[in-house]
Amino acid sequence: MPPQSDLTCESSTTTTINIIAIRHGSSISNEWMTGSNAWFSPTFCDDIQLVDSPLSEKGVAQAQHELPKQLQCILDTTNLDDVVVLVSPLTRCLQTWYYGVQPLLPSVPTMIVPLLRERIYSASDTGQPWGILQNKCRELFTDEAAARLDWSLLQDSHAANESWWYTVSDGQTPPEEWRPCGEQQYYAVPGEPEEVFRERLQVLEEWLRREFVGKTVVLVTHWGVLHHFTRNEVSNCGICQWSFHE
Repeated sequence: MPPQSDLTCESSTTTTINIIAIRHGSSISNEWMTGSNAWFSPTFCDDIQLVDSPLSEKGVAQAQHELPKQLQCILDTTNLDDVVVLVSPLTRCLQTWYYGVQPLLPSVPTMIVPLLRERIYSASDTGQPWGILQNKCRELFTDEAAARLDWSLLQDSHAANESWWYTVSDGQTPPEEWRPCGEQQYYAVPGEPEEVFRERLQVLEEWLRREFVGKTVVLVTHWGVLHHFTRNEVSNCGICQWSFHE
């Protein structure tokens, strides 16, 4: 299982880990954050009801129709025996996997990886306990698809009703506000500090390098994670690729 805070790991021998990284489809929160409520707007007002925001109708259509076409072109030149799939536990990524990835890779091992979660910018980036998510997947997905999801990383590190995303405990000093806040902006949840986010993704990279040498890893994740690794602006259901070399 990936460590949660220990950044020490033995360097692996050899070679290459190939990454095929997918951003989730358009979510309800993506479409809500427009106009006067856009992220950098001086009147941005967060909404706690958008916790773990799912795909919108547009996002479902992107995942069903646009994503498979792009992904199939890449998989046509990939040895599927060496492929693993890792998915963020946020609902919009689980739905993107269900509609756009698993139909092309129906027998590929698929693991839920909390380190792939989005940096918390707003309430929509906070999640739901894995016990609730697991039940939701059983309701929304086919039995075969739901059974294909490996929840062991969450089960081993968190109780079924615990948070696996960044939180500030009662009595803990809130982090210094790093989000736009000089005007009328309102945020319903604490933002994840830069150093916490970077440390988490360093842990993720080291785990990938250690566990998946010689593999092609399909990630279903978020804008913030992809921007960290590529410095590119990746659109909804966009795909980017890179490799880790030793």
